[in-house]
Amino acid sequence: EEDNLFTYNLVDVNAAATGEMLYNYLKLVRAGQLPKEICEGIYTAVMTDTGSFRYSNTNTKCHEIAIECFRSGINHSYIYQQVYETNSKGRIKLLGNILSNLTFECDNELAWFIIDKSTLDECDSTPEEVGGLTDFVRTIRGVEVALMILDSGHDTCRINYRSKGKYIINGIAKSLGGGGHPLAAGAVLEGSMETVLPKVLNKTKQSLQEQKYQSK
Repeated sequence: EEDNLFTYNLVDVNAAATGEMLYNYLKLVRAGQLPKEICEGIYTAVMTDTGSFRYSNTNTKCHEIAIECFRSGINHSYIYQQVYETNSKGRIKLLGNILSNLTFECDNELAWFIIDKSTLDECDSTPEEVGGLTDFVRTIRGVEVALMILDSGHDTCRINYRSKGKYIINGIAKSLGGGGHPLAAGAVLEGSMETVLPKVLNKTKQSLQEQKYQSK
């Protein structure tokens, strides 16, 4: 078993979002309607963790929470715009760069890309702007798993997986020292891009091939 890093651990594998867990806690300790200021944060958390209520983890509780947040007076359109429609020019350049340099493997079901310092510099972007890029690559027709390998500097690389559902990818991430959900997972590995990339690709392709064989 892994050592607990915290005094208390609250884990709910059935919750769609951390915001859902926080909502449940607040409803236990507070009476009545939650104030607008709190609902803005909860709505943002649930919206982002469910991909704007599109991902398979979306459940009826998510919509019930959204309804209460609406009743509190939140401006859902403004929240959406602030989260998803404030991209910098650098991030859009970065998106164009990775789409132009995607690699497809495993009968085109795996699409992967790398981002290193030179790529970020060329696009005038930052590591903080890579969020959501793997999700976008997953939307390509025929792609079942999208993979990003980001050179984080200081001899470490961050990997990010997204799956449409045909393949479970948190097992791959766990084997690399990370973890996550069945369809969204990641890890941080020590080493340069030159050493991390082949290791990650080998484990990923091996797992996808094994899962494909087992499903037959």
